[in-house]
Amino acid sequence: MLKKTIMNQMNKKFYQKMIDDLSLKVDRFPEQTMNFSVIASFFLSFILLSLTALDLVDSDLWFHLNQGRELFATGTIPSTSFFSYIEPVRHWINYSWLFQAIVYQIFLHTGYVGLIVFRSLIYVFIGYLFYLIILKNRPYNFLAAILTVFCFIGVMPRSIVVRPHIFTYLNLLLLLFAFERKKFFWLFPIVFTLEANLHGIAYPLLLLIWGSYLMDYYVCYKRCKPIPVSKKDLAVILISPLFLLFSPYWYHLFALPFDNAVSFVSYYIVEMNPTSFLQLFVFRFWPLPYLVYTIKIIVILLAFLFLIYSFYKKTFKISYIVLFVGSIFLLSKSKRFIYDCIFFIVPILSMFLSNMKFVHKKKYIFVNIAIMFFVPLSVFTYYLYHSVHYPLSFMNVPQVGTKFIYQLPKDQTVLMSPAKAGYLAWTLFPKHKIFMDLELALFDDVDAFEAMYVFHNPVVLQHHINKYHASVLYVPLNKQMLSDYSVVFKKYKPVFFDDFGIIYVRRDVSTSFPELAFLDTIAAQEVNKDAFTEKNKNRLIEELKRVADFDVSGFKANVLLGNAYYAFEQPQNMLEVADRLINGFPDQAAGFILKAQALFMLHQLEESVRYYKQAVTKQGAHDRRLLGKNYYIALATMKRFDEAYEVLNNAYNPFMKETPPDILYEFAVGAVNAREYEAAVTFIQMALLSLPDFDLKRRNELLRLQRELNAFFSKKNT
Repeated sequence: MLKKTIMNQMNKKFYQKMIDDLSLKVDRFPEQTMNFSVIASFFLSFILLSLTALDLVDSDLWFHLNQGRELFATGTIPSTSFFSYIEPVRHWINYSWLFQAIVYQIFLHTGYVGLIVFRSLIYVFIGYLFYLIILKNRPYNFLAAILTVFCFIGVMPRSIVVRPHIFTYLNLLLLLFAFERKKFFWLFPIVFTLEANLHGIAYPLLLLIWGSYLMDYYVCYKRCKPIPVSKKDLAVILISPLFLLFSPYWYHLFALPFDNAVSFVSYYIVEMNPTSFLQLFVFRFWPLPYLVYTIKIIVILLAFLFLIYSFYKKTFKISYIVLFVGSIFLLSKSKRFIYDCIFFIVPILSMFLSNMKFVHKKKYIFVNIAIMFFVPLSVFTYYLYHSVHYPLSFMNVPQVGTKFIYQLPKDQTVLMSPAKAGYLAWTLFPKHKIFMDLELALFDDVDAFEAMYVFHNPVVLQHHINKYHASVLYVPLNKQMLSDYSVVFKKYKPVFFDDFGIIYVRRDVSTSFPELAFLDTIAAQEVNKDAFTEKNKNRLIEELKRVADFDVSGFKANVLLGNAYYAFEQPQNMLEVADRLINGFPDQAAGFILKAQALFMLHQLEESVRYYKQAVTKQGAHDRRLLGKNYYIALATMKRFDEAYEVLNNAYNPFMKETPPDILYEFAVGAVNAREYEAAVTFIQMALLSLPDFDLKRRNELLRLQRELNAFFSKKNT
């Protein structure tokens, strides 16, 4: 009996243990699932970003690659304007030399794909640090998911570029992570040393975080409360800023952020403009770039509300107040600092979660997964979808013009607008030199003024030529400017053009390309067939074909050649150019429109409509000159009147003064065919007012339609 009782007790304990273990696993299921979704979300974000092409809106990447190449070529840190013909030679403190060395080596061994993977890895790690700081040691909850995603998406535009500030963002989060978790302080010397050499000009941002938390420790000390770190860790924290001296520039680095206190950079660099208070209350939710900006604003406003709430709950810290005030101060100085603000206010978001009590509800688990998993992936999928040319699109880069300049005799001096000149410096040096790019740590405000106004003021250009005798001018495509500068250009001859401008070379520079004869047509990017004789038609096509064939990746040269073939009614040649454009620029409408027009001229209406349909979904489809009325006529000829009328409405605005009378006539006829009779009455009256009296055929047709409509409405009313 005793034995049986003991066995029963043992069985009860065994089963109770099984039940307890199972209950523990069930209770932990939501947290485990959330952790898995977080890891999976960041991993898939990394994959999507690694498949998304570089979006080069400026030429900073080329500047850093050029500096890195020079570093390894000479064995010394570049600190002069070695790639420029500017005089006297400019000197600077190269505070990003280590970043330049890293990106150049990555590019040297893996190309642009390696740079994409590199930036994606850093950005995803930044996102994961956001998650760790916001969540801290608390169980996963709904609000943590929202705040993490907001921060992750909010800093995206400036965190997926290959520029040295991405390391500053990473270093800021490493400091915050260590202070918030109260461990890993051994990282501080490494972080400060890396910052001094990767992006040394931004070291005050690290000191802001460092000083704000030291204020917390000092308050604890004055109130006779225990400091929340050990003496050993405190010693490491105190000495860590000294590691900023571990740089080739020693103490010279310290004055660097304050050297340009009187700079006028905010006048010509938009993102350096101060942020007005009202801009913090501008909300736009589409298209996606506006949504990302709105998310940043929401995060900042939430941090402010959370800080006010902490005062109410008496849980605020001095460090959080200092960080928030510091972030707002920076934001008032420049729009660029809106991204830095997100990093500074992350501890405030984390503090708010500490003041809230959350209870796991398993029914919310899929909502959390949706926030943490699907929202970021939807954003990155959008960018992937709009990323056509992998690993990088050269549509924003003067690749073709640079290729032409490179084959000129050695030691040319090239003058170009500075916005894209960094690519020229990277590609042409050491064979040729440029004037300057927009690296304002190296060049000053007067240099920038000269470079930006040289093609907007003939006097500035004349002074530049008198001083430097530039051998190549990369002149923007501007018909009016070519006329205004005709006297200055006498010593130069135009020999080539691409998407970014017309290339003039000094007349003593030898080149295999003859002088361009049709500058007005090239600058206007239009072909007026009435302005050309039969002989000139052939000369124009020969000139455009020579430029387009030099490098088939030239967009505007091929578009202009296609337009010339269209104007001179050569559909077979149009098809050849159209295929080239479609293959080289599948995201642009021009090639599809050109092919549709050629097929229309060849009376292949079904195929023509198919290419028109593809064109309207592409970039540049808003250009009414390209979409024209052929798409409408093709559909109308096939008796697809409803579609034809819709196309006409999308392509033209009948109330715009640029809309010609013959299009108004098509509006009237199209509305009748589409059974839009009320609209047809108005369009008929508008067309009759605008059509000339001698256009009897169209006027008589409109009068006939008007009589029929009047009879129709009279019958309907009776």
